[in-house]
Amino acid sequence: MRPSELLKAKKADVEKLFEKYPLITNSRVFGSVARGDDVEGSDIDLLMILRQPKQSLILFSTLHYHC
Repeated sequence: MRPSELLKAKKADVEKLFEKYPLITNSRVFGSVARGDDVEGSDIDLLMILRQPKQSLILFSTLHYHC
């Protein structure tokens, strides 16, 4: 399955996950998934804008755990 298809299928789950973390003020997909030229095995590139940038490593490890 292409990552873009997985992201579409799990969109509600991803939105719920981000809602749990008010530290994230905005998120965007970029790269091959955003362009629509992803293939099976491509990664999903996410840009997350945080209220407090110094918390990014803690948030990253927490999100990694949930995924």
